[in-house]
Order: sequence, then structure tokens, then C-alpha cells
Amino acid sequence: MGVLPRKAPVERSPGYWMDMINKPSQPVKPKFEESTERTLEVTKRSFIKFVQRLEPADPRYWLENLTMNVIECFLRWYLENHNVRSLPGFQVKVRYWRMYYCSELNHGSFPYDLKRQTKSNLILFKLQPCVNADDLLYHLHFSLAISKIFYVTNRQRSQHAILRKMMTATSARPGTLVCNTGYCRKEKDALCWGDIELFMVMDPDRSTCRVLLMHVKHRLNKGKRNRGRAPRYTYIERNDNLGLCVIQDILEYGLEDEVFASEYIQEPRDIWRYTEIPAHRKSVPIHIKEEKKSIPIFRRAARDKKGNWTTHPAEPLTYAQLAEDHHRECRAAGAKNTGSLYLWRKGAAAAFIDLTPELRTQVMGQSRSSIFMAYLNELVNCDTQSVFLGTPTRDALIALSTNSSLTRDPSAPQGLTREQLQRVEDDPELMKLENTRVAFREDLISEYGKISKVTDPAKRDRYRQLGNQVRAERKKLQNQIDKEAYKQYFDNVALAALEFKNRDVSIVPDEELVEDGILSLELRLALNHLTVPRHLAQRVKPEVTAQDTLSSFPTQSPTGLECPECLGDETKYPGARWFSYCNTYVLRDHLEVQHVKWMDFSKPVPCGYPHCVAFLATPMQYYHHVTTVHGTKLPKGGWAPKCKAQLAFDASLFR
Repeated sequence: MGVLPRKAPVERSPGYWMDMINKPSQPVKPKFEESTERTLEVTKRSFIKFVQRLEPADPRYWLENLTMNVIECFLRWYLENHNVRSLPGFQVKVRYWRMYYCSELNHGSFPYDLKRQTKSNLILFKLQPCVNADDLLYHLHFSLAISKIFYVTNRQRSQHAILRKMMTATSARPGTLVCNTGYCRKEKDALCWGDIELFMVMDPDRSTCRVLLMHVKHRLNKGKRNRGRAPRYTYIERNDNLGLCVIQDILEYGLEDEVFASEYIQEPRDIWRYTEIPAHRKSVPIHIKEEKKSIPIFRRAARDKKGNWTTHPAEPLTYAQLAEDHHRECRAAGAKNTGSLYLWRKGAAAAFIDLTPELRTQVMGQSRSSIFMAYLNELVNCDTQSVFLGTPTRDALIALSTNSSLTRDPSAPQGLTREQLQRVEDDPELMKLENTRVAFREDLISEYGKISKVTDPAKRDRYRQLGNQVRAERKKLQNQIDKEAYKQYFDNVALAALEFKNRDVSIVPDEELVEDGILSLELRLALNHLTVPRHLAQRVKPEVTAQDTLSSFPTQSPTGLECPECLGDETKYPGARWFSYCNTYVLRDHLEVQHVKWMDFSKPVPCGYPHCVAFLATPMQYYHHVTTVHGTKLPKGGWAPKCKAQLAFDASLFR
């Protein structure tokens, strides 16, 4: 190559560069995500509302003359006027306010001294209890086998269990798997069927054994939602403990939702029957239907057209519902500190401590490795005394002492007693609100005769508002007493046990001793009823099946107080189908709300009574049919038509 010629200089005027520097500068604002912009706008409105109480009422003036007193006053005003229940959520609010300050004034960063002082005033941490594999097994067994907590469908209960297993297996944040109800609540995005890949592979250790394998893509990680290279985690079929196998749960939901592309996979046995691995391959993929890939795997419950609870076909399970179920389950299991859903992520992080920093950062979805220090257990997981003395470490005792199972007590109170409920009703503030509501109700009744006949929208809204205030105040007081009683139980459980064990029997009242004797006898009798003789335990007792019972079902209801629709619903257990209501009014309300309300009378509706083949065209025909043909007792006039023409229907419909 030859020597390149020198570039000729460009002629510039003497003041060219100074003119360019002195011209008005372009404002440089960072480009935020849409969800962040919405939150910043809410923060801006809050600050504007606050400065209306100041002189001058100009937000920019106070931002330009910012002091620690202004920050403290704004935060205190926000706490006084908003229902803040979460400390981490309030800390996020402060962080967004700092972002609003920098965005409004075009500053690259918040003043360092003010930022440090603000952080030091808010250094309060809600410690999450640490969990391990034993805690996971206990909670899974308690939830599926012992817990009496009601779920509208069994899938809602099992979804909670599988989400626990997935969070501990991958340290995933809850918002990565379910619909986040926080800053990105409008997206309604969650883990979908398109995020998983199923394979039947040949086990390298056993050449004749096939094993299921699954890849799960976490594309909704914090800070990288649907952006960048999403990490993919591998789940392997666990034959050592099927209760911990995530693939079993995914296959269960896949068969229920009919998501498999192969028309041959219709039942569990088909998965192993039609997935033979050819000799030239290492695996056989199990494909998902294209139209099912955008449907969330974990979905909320909803009512169908008949009013029965089922799983919603498209709406994802929300973080708020999952957190509420988690709190109820942990309370029922006797956890001293229920924590939040992040305790499962923290337990997984404690197990990943031996990974390299690079791999650990990828697994936990963090931007830098230093964040991991926040997930370390406050209790040191090491027998430091034995290490110093040179003796064998007591690892089992250390594992017990550093996890939440150490203080777990399932006998902890699960609800309020009669005395505690009465304390709530005797609260002066609640009584004042209730008296106001009752007085306003009496005024409405004296003016209109009935509450349902109130025509003034303002009075109707006022009455509804008073009722909501009473319910909210009652619920708040009940939650306060419940938390105090629960905390007091764990604070005094050891003292109560010691006092009971070392009490002086001579000073115990005779009534208490008699009650203890009666209770002991009742428990003995109950134990005898639970004992099954050996000859009966070895003999199979034939029972009449539900199908045989329905085949000989009478034409009319046995007592007239059974629901005709529930009697013919074979998905319910016998006690629910044969349930007899206390009076005709309750039966009518149940029939209207649970069944008739959801019937589509745009086309003939079949009668749900067992073996009844009648089709009804209107609600009035339905009520007349069940009362005259099946003997269902309803209130006189409770279903009467408004005009006689409605009774002119074809009698052949009821034969």
C-alpha cells in the first residue's frame, strides 16, 4: 500500500465551535419501559397532590430546592394517605420517586448525600424464613393430604404445589411463572405451553430405560421480560419420589387441556406406548399444538355457563391469588413466620451457594453476582464450634436449627374464638360505624318501605358505602386480633407447656379435673370407633355403586328439599348431591344463583334431574316442571309468573 494523501482541512469560521457549544442543548431523558412510565406518572401525580399543601404549590420549585425535610414530609404524607402494607413495596415507591426527580430535572443521578440519608432511614428488612427439602416435603404432604383449606377446584390446590416445586428447583421468582399483579399487571403474561419442550430420551446410564425430560424457558425474568436470551432449565423425570416430579404435573395438565399435537396421546399410557426411540436418534420430542402455545399453564378458577367452578380456558393465575393461598397454607401448617412466596427462592439460593458465581448469576436471573448476598441465610449454616475443636460436625442438627421447621407448630390457632369475635363487635369505632349504618337504613325504610325500592342513586350509593366501611373496619380488627393471638401463641407456647406440666394439682378446680376426665373418655371412645377388626379388614365389603343408585332413582325428590340439578350431577360426592336444605327459601336461592342463572334459554335446556328427558324453554317452565313433576318444594309465589300468558306452554314438555 502506498502512503495515503493527507485530508484537506475544512475551513471554519473563528466562532463556529463556540456557537455550537452555546446553542440550546437537547434534553436527554432515559427511555423507560411502558410499565415504568405508568408508575412514574402515578408518582408524579402523588407529588403534585402533596405540594398543593405547600407554599408555593409548584412541584418544580421543590424539586430544585430539595432537602431531606421535603423528602421526609412527602414520604410521611404518602404513608398517612395510602394503605401501605408492604415495606418492600414502599421502598420501591421511594426508588421510583428518585427516578421521577432525575427525569423531571434531566439529572443523570440523584444527589448522593440525599440518597444515602434516605436509604439509611429506610433500612428495615423483612427476614424470610429459610426452607430446605424437608420443609418442601412437609408442606406438599400437608397441602395435598392433611390441609382442610378449601379450594374451588383440585387443580387450584395442585397448581400451588407444583409452583413451590418449580421455585425451589430453579430459584424462579413467582412473577416469572404466574401473572404479575405488580408494575407489569397489564401484560397478563405468564408461563405458557409454548415455553416448554418435552422429550422422551434414552437414559445414558441404563441403555434399556426411557426417561422423560423437559426444558422450561423463563422469558419473564425480572428486568428482561420477553427480551434477551431467556435461560432454559431442565427437569428430569424423578422415579425416586413421584411427589417431587414436576414432569408428572405438567403431563397431567397437558392431558386435561389436550395440548399434545399427536392424536394418539389421549391417556397417560399413550405417552410411553407411542414414543419409541429409533436407533439413529437419542430422543423423541412430544410436540405441543400451535394453537395451545399461547395459553398459560397455570390458570385461575372461573364459573362455567352452569355455574360450576372450573379452570378458566385462558386467564392466568395471578400473583395476588397465589400469595393469598401461600399465606393460608403456611398458617394452617403451623409456620411461625409465614413469609412471602420468595422464601422458596431463598431456600433454593441457599442450596446453590457452592455454584460458581457466573453459573449462580445465570440460574437466579440476577444482573450481578453481588446481589446473591441478600439471599444468604441469616443463621450461619455451619457447625463453627466443631470446626474449631476439630471434631465431626453435627450437620443434621445444624440443618434443623437453620430452617423454619424448628419452630413449626400445626396446633397453632387457626381462627378467632367467640370471645375474640365479641371483642371485635364491642370495638367503639366499629359500633359507631354500625350505628350510623343502621340509622341510615331505618331512615330509608321509613321513606321507601324497602331498601330495594330506593330510587335515589345518591342515597343508594351512600348506604352501600356505609356497609363497605363497616365490613372493612370489622375485617381490619379481626386481622389485627388474629395476628396478635398467633404471635402471642408462639411467644408463650413454651411457658404455657412448662406451667401446665409443673402445676400444683391440689389447687386445680374440681370442675377442670372433671372436664379433663370427660374429654379423656370421649377420646378413648372415638379411638375405639376408628379401630377395624381384623376379620372385617380382610374382607372386601361390597357396596352399591353410584350408577346403581341412580338407575333406580325415584321420579320425585325424597323430601322435596333437594336440589334437582345437584341430584343428577355425578361429579359431586353423594353428600353434596343428596343434601337437603333447611327450608324452601334457601333451596330457591341456591337454585337461582347456582343453576338457573347460568342456563342459556335461547335454546331448550335439559332438566338435570336423574333420568329426566324433558327440555325447558323458559325459566318459568323449568320452575313449574321441577315442582309438579319432581316434587321440589319452592316458596308459594316465589317463582310465580307476572302474567297468566306465561303458563300457556305445551304440557308435553313435562311428560
